[in-house]
Amino acid sequence: MPGFHMVGQLAAKAAEALDDRDADDAVRSAEAAVQLAPQNAGYRQLLGRAYVLAGRFASAETALSDALALGSSDARTIVSLALVQVALLQLAVTF
Repeated sequence: MPGFHMVGQLAAKAAEALDDRDADDAVRSAEAAVQLAPQNAGYRQLLGRAYVLAGRFASAETALSDALALGSSDARTIVSLALVQVALLQLAVTF
């Protein structure tokens, strides 16, 4: 199935970009993976992490919350979501 193979490649590219701290490529690849497989909790988690790297905390909160709603129970997802929520609170207090 070519679509499945393609989405896997996109997710791998996003993970590699995260490792390389390349926020733009991570976001672009993770968004494409989620677009092709919107019900995949792992891809939503990857997208949330990419958004965190890019400093897009509100988007990260949405993606990570979606990952949990889709059944992710990964500790990294839960901790990332909590940290994003704290960052958003800090930003709200600052402004």
